[in-house]
Amino acid sequence: MSDSGNKKIAKNTIWMYLRLFTTMFIGLYTSRIVLLILGVSDYGLFSVVGGVLAMFTFISGSLSGACARFLNVEMGKPDGDVNRCYNINLNLHLALAAIIFVLAETVGIWYICNHLNVEPGKMDDALFVYQVSIVTACLGIINGPCASLFSAYERFAFLATFDIVNTLLRFCCILLLQFYGGNALRLYCIIMSITTINTFVVFHWIAKRDWPQIIRGRFVSGWKNYKEVLAFSNWNLAFTLALMARSTGCDLIINAFFGTAIN
Repeated sequence: MSDSGNKKIAKNTIWMYLRLFTTMFIGLYTSRIVLLILGVSDYGLFSVVGGVLAMFTFISGSLSGACARFLNVEMGKPDGDVNRCYNINLNLHLALAAIIFVLAETVGIWYICNHLNVEPGKMDDALFVYQVSIVTACLGIINGPCASLFSAYERFAFLATFDIVNTLLRFCCILLLQFYGGNALRLYCIIMSITTINTFVVFHWIAKRDWPQIIRGRFVSGWKNYKEVLAFSNWNLAFTLALMARSTGCDLIINAFFGTAIN
């Protein structure tokens, strides 16, 4: 590998570690502030309601990993059709978002209304948080192929900078939340959704500017094209499912027996 290649890898690694440590440090401090603002019960309510929705989105991570892999492979081919590959993955993500939306608005609503252990008078707040989370999650899923383009083109400096700015923006909003006299839980939910919506808008705007031919809409027919991506996602799917079962499953079991305060 050339010296320029080694320098690029080192530079990208530094950016990724900078993003990791910055977001982790701010996240730890932010959690303490949010707990003080919302209180134990509302903080637990937000965690468990978001966890219910996470059970529907576990497959998204596996598809995004497959998307990045197929985009990289297609870009390396002399006659590669990156636009075709992008639209195959986009169609899969759109289908996934639609399935999750339907399940969330049926099975998810039924679970929250009948089995979620919330304090009296908090059901409206739980449903509000849940509905905002549904929209946010679906936008995040649809944004998967576009975000994978930035990884495929090794725009790690931009990705790291954008995540750090988003984290700082969320942190500033949470600091201002201390002076809000209304329903802090609902406003906190909106603040948390801003970063996902912001990411969706900015990523698509930059992708449209830099790679207009790649993200141009196009329907690709043929089941074998989609089957290949889904087959590659199997192992990632199993890994992500195990993580969701460990984290979300524990939250739901704890909630069933002890309520949102323990969550």
